[in-house]
Amino acid sequence: VTRWLACKANSISSLTPLPPRGIDDRRRILLVHAHPREDSFNAALAAAVESGAKDGGHEVRRRNLYTEGYQPALSSDERELYHSAIDQGLQRARPDVKAAIEDLKWCDSVVFVYPTWWFNLPAMLKGWLDRTLLPGDDCAWNFPGPGESGGLVPKL
Repeated sequence: VTRWLACKANSISSLTPLPPRGIDDRRRILLVHAHPREDSFNAALAAAVESGAKDGGHEVRRRNLYTEGYQPALSSDERELYHSAIDQGLQRARPDVKAAIEDLKWCDSVVFVYPTWWFNLPAMLKGWLDRTLLPGDDCAWNFPGPGESGGLVPKL
């Protein structure tokens, strides 16, 4: 019943279906952790998620945005190329963004661990999303092509 309910809730709230379940239920999980302190409750949650997933036989890639020194600010050059150079695809992205997109392409599940500050996610995570979710055929999403109908086309 729980799986059925989760599938129904997902189909209502998302256009992306759940990954297919088969005999091999192992997942490739990208764990994105966004909290500046390693002694925080959020760090303990991220460690518990990672440990539990690995104990369950899943592959985990963990990105700790603060420890990595990730730069969340979208530069002027990046913003200029965001829509104007879509045909350049991933070539226009900086190395940290390319690595994040490759992680997203690798995984079939994403887990975000972050605190809620001022009723929102931290600026670090917002910046990661802004810089990583680039449009383009080999990026995160794209606009519909000629003759295609509908909204944005997912590319991950």
